[in-house]
Parts: sequence; C-alpha cells; structure tokens
Amino acid sequence: MIKKIVFYLCLLICLLTYSCSDSVNQNTSFQEKGVLYCILNADTTFQTAYLSRNYGSSDNKADPSLDSAIVSLTVNGNKIYTFYETSTVRKDTSRYTSIYKYYAVNNYKPNDEDNVTILALLKNGKILTSTITTPPCTGIYFKTIETYYDPKPGNSKGIYFSWIPGGDIRTLNHVYYAPKLEIVYAKASDPSNKIKIAVPKYFIPENGYPNPIYPRISSDTSIVFWDTAIDSTMSLISKGDANKNNYIIYSAQFTLLILEKNLASYISAQETFQDEISTRIDAADITNISNGLGIFGAYSSKKFTIKISGTYITSFGYRFK
Repeated sequence: MIKKIVFYLCLLICLLTYSCSDSVNQNTSFQEKGVLYCILNADTTFQTAYLSRNYGSSDNKADPSLDSAIVSLTVNGNKIYTFYETSTVRKDTSRYTSIYKYYAVNNYKPNDEDNVTILALLKNGKILTSTITTPPCTGIYFKTIETYYDPKPGNSKGIYFSWIPGGDIRTLNHVYYAPKLEIVYAKASDPSNKIKIAVPKYFIPENGYPNPIYPRISSDTSIVFWDTAIDSTMSLISKGDANKNNYIIYSAQFTLLILEKNLASYISAQETFQDEISTRIDAADITNISNGLGIFGAYSSKKFTIKISGTYITSFGYRFK
C-alpha cells in the first residue's frame, strides 16, 4: 500500500513538474522558487510531501528535489505532525536517474473537515506554507448503488449512482467529486494480470465518429453511464482480436474521489490543458502555496464492485468469472 501511494504521488508530481516547465511567461524574467507538493489521502495514515525548485528550461536534467528541509502539518491549530526525509528507487528514469527523495509521515489520517496547515522550512531559510480544509468523507450517503448489471431491452438505462454529501452545510460548496467506472478483465492466457478499462458516460457524434465523453470533476451528486457506452467499452476490450474467448470479464468497479477545492481546481486545469494543446497554464495560476509554487490538497475515495450478468458477457463471446 505504501509503495502504491508513493507511486501515485510520483505520477502527480511528474504532471505538475512538466506543467511548470511548460509554463513560461515570455514577458517576465525567470525567478527561482521553492515548490511544494502534498496531497493528503484521508483513507490512510501514510502521507507524503515533495520539495523541489522550479527551473527556467524545459530540458533540465538536474534533479530539482530539495533535501534537508523541516516539513510539518498542524491540524486544527494544535496537533503537529513532523515529516521524516526518505527516498525510494525512481521508476521513471527517462529524465532524472537519481533516487527519488521525498518526505513522509505515518501517523496522521485526516478526519472530516480538519483544518490543516503545511509548513516547509527550506535549508536556505525560506518558508513555504498553505492551509486547507479536508473534505467530509465519512458522512457521505449513497442513495443509489448499482451492484448488478444485467441490461435487457426496455429494462435498463445504464449504471447509475447518486449520493448525499456529508459534513457541515457551510463547506459543501468546497467539495467536488470525480466519478469513474471501469470494467475489470484479463486474458485467459494470463488470468492473474487484471486490466481495467474506463467507461465513458456516453458518446456524441463528432466529424462522423462517436466521441467518448468521460466524467469531469464537478459538484454533481449523481452519475449515469449509459448502456451504449458500456456496450462500446466491452467491444473495445477485444478490438482487433478474433479470439473473443480469450477474454475473462470479472466485474465493473465504480470509484468516487471526494476532493477538496484546491486539488479539484488543479486537476480540472490539467484536463483543460491536456484537451487544448495550444494552451499553457502559468504555474502561478494553479498554486496554493504561499511564498512558492505547488499544490496542497486532500481527497478520499469510495469504491463499489458491480457484478455483470454472465449472459451479457457471453453475448460478446467472452468468458465470465
């Protein structure tokens, strides 16, 4: 679990670092700043943070990470958690080949609506800081939960989830959701290697071709994945392979990420950036770190497994488990 969390933080940091390197404002001279990344996971006690510096050239090959800093969290104004400095083997060595250095704490599991301040004292004396309110996660109530998918003509309209937010009514405008539906499958030749494929909400025609529309981050409290989108995703699993019997369908998995506003804003900005290639987002526009750059955010997740009808699975020529 700890290695998986570190991996996902590394992945987020890569996205953030590349967006910073591409964010060049031609009207101003480059100013070196400290960069702090910390995404609190309310589902675990293990939290990580990463410190680096920005750089003016997108072809930079020198590891920008910063060591020997003092990093801490202050929760609700009184409880202090101090990070320790550690490292791990870097998975992606295409840009940096040195070990991956980061900071960690293993005794803080965020509660609903904690007021959390992060502070990083760099060895050059500069202080980076930010304050957030963690999202209310434990109080969320699911009104509609799909546990079995068996589409029949005139009987099914897709897979539908709806929920009622928890927490203080005053904070609900600062909570956002990222829903995702995936089909879990494997090849019969390697059944232990489970693969996930994301399902769009629906398709819209674009230049004569169906364009998949996936869920976006929003404050919406319901989501439906239509039958036609599920059918198309099932077909894609074996696209180009005539041997349909070589595929085993296990289930579908619905995941709901519950995000505080800063993390939601950053991810939404990245989606816009990725969709519009000509657009570049200035790092200063997406940071919530005082005296520096980066992101301090928090999230939690809820997951549900949906069993898929064997009759529906075999209609594609697949096996079911």
